[in-house]
Amino acid sequence: MSLILRQIEALSETKLNYRLGFVVDSICGILLLGVGVSSHGGEPVFILVSVVLGYLYLTFLEYCIHRILFHWGPPNLFNSGHQKHHDDPKVLLALPFVFGVSLTAAHYYAFGWLFPGVDPTIFLGTLLFGYFVYGVVHHAQHYFTFHNRLWLRLLNHHTLHHVYPDKNYGVTTTLWDHVFFTYQKSLPTRANHQGAL
Repeated sequence: MSLILRQIEALSETKLNYRLGFVVDSICGILLLGVGVSSHGGEPVFILVSVVLGYLYLTFLEYCIHRILFHWGPPNLFNSGHQKHHDDPKVLLALPFVFGVSLTAAHYYAFGWLFPGVDPTIFLGTLLFGYFVYGVVHHAQHYFTFHNRLWLRLLNHHTLHHVYPDKNYGVTTTLWDHVFFTYQKSLPTRANHQGAL
C-alpha cells in the first residue's frame, strides 16, 4: 500500500477525523442550503423539488457507496476499512472528513456540465447535509436505541446488514434495498438486535 493510502487509512481511524466530518458536513451543508434558498426565496416549488431530488439522490448514493465501494471487489482501502467496522461496530471509523465536501464539489461541476443554467446549490446542500444526517443516523444505530417505530425499523435493517453483509445496504432508508432486491426483512431466528422489529 502506498504511503498516501496508509496516511488516509490512519486518518480515517482517528477520533478527530470522525468528529470533523460531522462539523464540516453540517456547516457546509447548511451554508449551501442557506445560499440556495436565499437565491431562490420566491421559488418554493424549485426549492422543494431541489430538496426532494437531493435527498433521493443522497440515499441512492449512500446505497451505491456502501454496496460497491465497501462490499465489492478485491481488497482495497474502502472495503478493508469497512470490514474493520463490521468486525467491531463500536470503533469510530470514517472516510476522511473532506470526503463529503469533495464529493459535493465534484457533483457541482458535473451538474453544471450536465445541466447548464440550473443552479444546483439547494440540491447539493441537501446532498451534503444529508451526508451529515447519514453519519448521525449510522452512529446512533450503534450507540443508542429510541423507542420509535421508524427508528426501530432502521435499526433492525442495519443490524441485519451486520449479520448478512450482502443485504440491507441502506442506512437512512430501505428504499434502494427494495429496488435492487437486497432487502432482508428479519433474521430466521429471534436474534434481533435489542428486540427491534
